[in-house]
Amino acid sequence: ASSDPKEAAGAAPKRGGVLSVAINADFTPALLFAQSGQSLQQRLIYNTLTRYDDDLTPKPELATSWTYAKDGRSITLNLRDDVTFHNGRAFTADDVIFAVKNLQNPVRAAQLRSTAAAITGFEKRGDHELVLKLAHPVNNLFDLFEFMIITDEKTVEDAVTGKKLIGTGPFRLKKWSPGSGLTLTRNDRYWQPDRPYLDGVELRVIPQADALISSLRSGQSQLSFHVPGKSLGTVKSDPRLKITDYDTGAGAAYLGVNTTVAPLDDRTVRQALAWAVDRERLLAQTLGGYGIASAAP
Repeated sequence: ASSDPKEAAGAAPKRGGVLSVAINADFTPALLFAQSGQSLQQRLIYNTLTRYDDDLTPKPELATSWTYAKDGRSITLNLRDDVTFHNGRAFTADDVIFAVKNLQNPVRAAQLRSTAAAITGFEKRGDHELVLKLAHPVNNLFDLFEFMIITDEKTVEDAVTGKKLIGTGPFRLKKWSPGSGLTLTRNDRYWQPDRPYLDGVELRVIPQADALISSLRSGQSQLSFHVPGKSLGTVKSDPRLKITDYDTGAGAAYLGVNTTVAPLDDRTVRQALAWAVDRERLLAQTLGGYGIASAAP
């Protein structure tokens, strides 16, 4: 639930205020680098090299431009030279090298570890130009650039325990109260001019769906991405709340099976399971009809 995007588009942004966001699960710092669905917290505190737009086209963030070698075995990144971390240290190519090696570390349990592992070498050309050498052409390299957060090397072990989260993003961590949420404050040295507009963001952990919706209806929370589909009717009926759709999706739910174990090693059994699932009914009953039923098996 949020404000109407059409109304927002016609109004100039106002500076100040603290946004209260209701979330249904607490921050898990041990999974900071695992691409585990904590993107809201990560995007507020950290930046990545690129960001996908609504058409899933990579756009510059900390990388301003890039050039592939003709054989697809390397890519040259030009990096922003006006970025500092929350602790005042300048962002350089060394931070990208660390970010890649950090995800290559099996301890981080990164979903994109195999993609990071395809980067086999680095060539620095000053502090803000970097060549990544690839073992082979990588078709999802920009997925890595989208999700690989750039963090401070010296405090990375404090990050995975929740003690310090030092990034280059628009907000700094003020406090993490396990079980209750995070309090973030404006990064006054953020590299995007005049951003962020807010003075701060509070992420409030409200696990129970009814309580989460009540916090929205009472005004204690102004935004949430975690209203269950079956509860959207309640939100929609409240004139004080707005539901905003976005086309790129908020993830996918699927039935994963071990295809090496009988009877699921039999293709016809898996096909029968696929035919037995009423996708449209699941969509209606679990997501209130919001979403798209996949045609994939």
